[in-house]
Amino acid sequence: MQEIDSAKESIDVALYGIGDIAKVYNALLNAKIRGVKIRAIVDYSKKMDELYPKTISFIKDFDAHTDKSEIIMHNKFFIFDNKKVLTGSANISPSGIGGYSANSL
Repeated sequence: MQEIDSAKESIDVALYGIGDIAKVYNALLNAKIRGVKIRAIVDYSKKMDELYPKTISFIKDFDAHTDKSEIIMHNKFFIFDNKKVLTGSANISPSGIGGYSANSL
């Protein structure tokens, strides 16, 4: 959250999907309210609503682009103010960053 809260100009985001992780979601909303430009892309497949329930809201709230091709867009990264990158294998979901997963950031 520190990097999201510290961003001054832009946050670029690529995510497979986003689950119910209120701290991350709310930090991004607050950044948008502060005037930080948020550019986002997420995968959107047939089961995305079941797997990552916040993805639809994320698309609407951040005017996110979607990749609806048959191939999974499985990138996971944030770029803050064109200076810092956060990447790894974790999805932004309870199972991805919830403390019991083998994924990393």
